[in-house]
Amino acid sequence: MTILYRIGLVAVLFSLLTTSAGAQSNGRISGTVYASDTGETIPGANVELVGTTFGTAADRRGRFEISGLPAAPYELRISSIGYLTSTFNVRVQEGQTATVRIPLEPVILQIPELIVERESMLAHPLGMEGIPGSAHRVTAHSLEKFEANDINRALRSVPGLNLQEEDGYGLRPNIGIRGSGAERSSKISIMEDGIPVAPAPYAASAAYYFPTVGRMEEIEIRKGSSQIKYGPYTTGGAINMLSKSIPETLSGEARVQAGEEESLTLEGFVGNSWKYGGFLVQAFNAQTNGYKELDGGQDTGFNKADIMLKARINTAKDTGTYQALSVKALFTDEVSDETYLGLTDADFRANPIRRYAGSAEDEMNTEYRQVMLRHLVVPGPNLQVTTTAYRSTFARNWYKLDRVGGVRIASLLENPDDHAQEFSVVQGLSTDPSVQLNVKANNREYLSRGIQSVAQYTRPTSTGQVDVELGVRIHQDEMDRFQWVDGFVMTGSGMNLVAPGVPGTDSNRIETATATAFFVQPRLVAGRVTIQPGLRYEDISIRREDFGKNDVERTGSDLSERKNKVDVWIPGVGISAEVGPDATIFGGVHRGFAPPGSTVGTDPEKSVNYEVGARYHDGARRAEVAFFYNDFENLLGTDLAAGGGTGSGDLFNGGEASVRGVEVTAGENLGRLVDWRFSIPVGISYTFTDATFETSFTSDFANWGDVEKDDELPYVPRNQFTVDLGLDTGTFDLAFQGAWVDDMRTVAGQGDFVPEESVESFFVAELSAGYEVNRNVRIFGIVRNLFDEEYAVARRPAGLRPGLPRTILAGMRVTF
Repeated sequence: MTILYRIGLVAVLFSLLTTSAGAQSNGRISGTVYASDTGETIPGANVELVGTTFGTAADRRGRFEISGLPAAPYELRISSIGYLTSTFNVRVQEGQTATVRIPLEPVILQIPELIVERESMLAHPLGMEGIPGSAHRVTAHSLEKFEANDINRALRSVPGLNLQEEDGYGLRPNIGIRGSGAERSSKISIMEDGIPVAPAPYAASAAYYFPTVGRMEEIEIRKGSSQIKYGPYTTGGAINMLSKSIPETLSGEARVQAGEEESLTLEGFVGNSWKYGGFLVQAFNAQTNGYKELDGGQDTGFNKADIMLKARINTAKDTGTYQALSVKALFTDEVSDETYLGLTDADFRANPIRRYAGSAEDEMNTEYRQVMLRHLVVPGPNLQVTTTAYRSTFARNWYKLDRVGGVRIASLLENPDDHAQEFSVVQGLSTDPSVQLNVKANNREYLSRGIQSVAQYTRPTSTGQVDVELGVRIHQDEMDRFQWVDGFVMTGSGMNLVAPGVPGTDSNRIETATATAFFVQPRLVAGRVTIQPGLRYEDISIRREDFGKNDVERTGSDLSERKNKVDVWIPGVGISAEVGPDATIFGGVHRGFAPPGSTVGTDPEKSVNYEVGARYHDGARRAEVAFFYNDFENLLGTDLAAGGGTGSGDLFNGGEASVRGVEVTAGENLGRLVDWRFSIPVGISYTFTDATFETSFTSDFANWGDVEKDDELPYVPRNQFTVDLGLDTGTFDLAFQGAWVDDMRTVAGQGDFVPEESVESFFVAELSAGYEVNRNVRIFGIVRNLFDEEYAVARRPAGLRPGLPRTILAGMRVTF
C-alpha cells in the first residue's frame, strides 16, 4: 500500500468525521476560554447558558460559538476538568455577536475523576506559583504546536535539561537534569501518570523504553522540589508524562501526518463519560524509512505502535464517600533499524548521514506491556487515599554490531588508522574472510511491578491550610540477560552469517531488585507563604545471579552471585512566598540519592542540592530565574554500551563533584501589549551549567577515563538557549523555535576543547504553520531543522552521530 493511498483512505475517514454547524437566527455569543495562570486556551471546555437548552464545547483552540439567540441577558456557566467552574454574564443584542474571553482558574486537587486516572506532580492549592521549587508544564497546546513525537523536541524550551540526541527521532532519549548525567536517562525519575516506567527502575534504570510522546496530553517537570515524593532518583529531578484523559462527553480525534522518507504518523482516540464511569481508546502509529544512507541502500527507519485502553467506574459525586476505580492497559511494539555505529570525523565531514555497510544487520525489536489499577477513595472533604497497583513487562533484542575482528566498535572509530583492515571491512571495502563482524544479540527481558498508596489530609486554617501526604511503595523489578554473538563476514553482496551463536553464551544473568519506600511530606500554607519539609526512606536490595557463558540451561553449575543492600533517609525542605500579586520567591535544600547497583563496594550516589529562585506570572506574561548548586559526595557512572562502554551495566564511583548553574525563562504575548485581536507569543529559555569533578581518579567508565580535579563533566554544555516566536489569528497560526547548544566535551577534561573529545555547538530551528478549516478540522505543516544544519549530537556510543536533517511534514487533525 503506497503512502498516497494511505493518506487517501485517512482523508475519506476525515470527511466522514467532519461536522459543520451553520449560523442561524439573529443573535450569537462567540468567545474563548483560557487558563488564568498561563493564558493558554482550554480545548473542550463545556459552555452552557443557564436556564436554557443552549450549550456547546470549546474547540481545540478554546473557542466556542452559540447562535440562534434572541436579544436578552444571559448567564454562561463554563467548566472543564482541572479548573474551577465559572459563571459569566453577557447581553446579546438583536442581530449582533457578543464576544467574550473567559478565564478559568486551575484546581487540580479538586478533580477526583482525573486523580484516579493519573497523578500530577504540579498539584498545589495556589497553582504552580505555590510550588517551592522550579517546575514546568509542557501543555497540550505546546505539544500540538509542532506535533511533537520526539521527547527532545518537546522539552527544548524547558531550562535546566541536558538533552543528548542519538537517533534523530527520540526513540531512546538521553535526558539529564542539572548535570545529573544523561546516559539513557538513567539518573532521573521518569513516570507516566505518576508510575515509574523505566523497564527496571532499581535493578537496571537505563531507559531503553520511553513513553510515546505523540499520545501524551501534557508533560510535567520538577527539579529542586521533586526529591521527597518521587524516587528512587532524587538528585536532578523528575519527569511525569500525563496520558490522554477520559473526556467528559463523547468526543474523539483523528490525526494524520506524512512527509519525507515515507514518514507517516496516525493517531486517534474516542472516549466518553457518564454518571458512573467512562472510557477511552487511543491508538498511535509512527513509521519512517529513515534519513540515514546505509551503504547498500537498506532502510534505516522504524515502526512504532501504541494502543492504550482506559476505563473508570465511580460512585455519584454527591455520595457521602466518593470512590473511583480505573484501569489502564498499554501495548507498545517497535521495530527500528537503528545502530550504535557512528562515523569517523573524516567520513562525517564528507557525508554526516552515511551509515557503514557493517551495520546492515542492526535492528531493535521491543515489546512493552503495562497494566495499572488505581483506586481513589474520598471519605470526607479533608481526606483522600489513592492506591495504585502496576505491572509492566519489556522484552527487547537489539541485534547490533559489537566488534570487528575482536576490536570494539568504539575503539575502531576512535583510531581507524590503527585498525585499518577492520575499518576497511566495516566500510564494505574489504571482503577479508579472516575479519569477522561480531553482531551481538542484546536480548533482555524486564519485569517491574509494585503497589503504592498515598494518603493526603487537608485541613483549612485561619491563614491558609495544612496538608500532609503519607506514602508507601513496595516494588520489585528484574532484568534477565540471555545473549549471544553471531559471526558475519563481509562479501560483495553484503554481510553473510558464518558462525551462528548459541543463546546464553554471552551475557547470561539475572539482576533483581526489591525496594520498600516511605515518605511523609507536610505542607503549610500560611497566607502568602508555603513551607514544605519532607522525609523519604528507601530500603533497597539488589542481587545478581550470573550463570556464566557455559551454562545455557541455567542449572547453576557455574553460578556466581553478588548482592548489595542499602537503606537511606532522604530529607528536604522547600519554601515559597508570594511577594506581590503575581510574584513568588522560592528556595530549598534536599538530599540527592541514586541506588548503587549490585556491585559490592559501589556506594550509592549522594549529594546535597540547593536551589533559590523567583517567578513572575501574569496571564501570558511570565518569567522565572533559578540558581542551583548540587554538591556531590559521590557521583556514579554507569558502564553502558549506549555511553561507549562495554555494556556490563556496572556502576562506578566517581568521587566528589559539583554542579552549579542558573536557569532563566520568560514569555509574553506581544499582541496583548498593543491590544491586537491576535496573539504574538514570544518566549526564551537559557541555561548555564558549570559541572566539574572535585577529585582526581582513574575510572573504567569510558566517558571519564583519567580524571583530574576541576575536569568538566562530559555531555553537559555550559550554555543552552532557546527562543520561541509565534503568531495566532484564531484561524491561522505560525510558530518558530530555535535552539542553540554550546560546545560540549565528550570526555572529561579542562582547558581548550580537543576536537576528538568534543562536539561543536549547533543551532537548529523548526517552523510550523496551521490553518483552521472549521472548528473541527485543522491542517498543518512542519519543517524540522529549517536551515538544514549539519551537526553532530554525540560521539557515543561509537563515533560521531548526526542530528536530523531538514524534514518537511504535513498533516490534518479532526476532532468531533
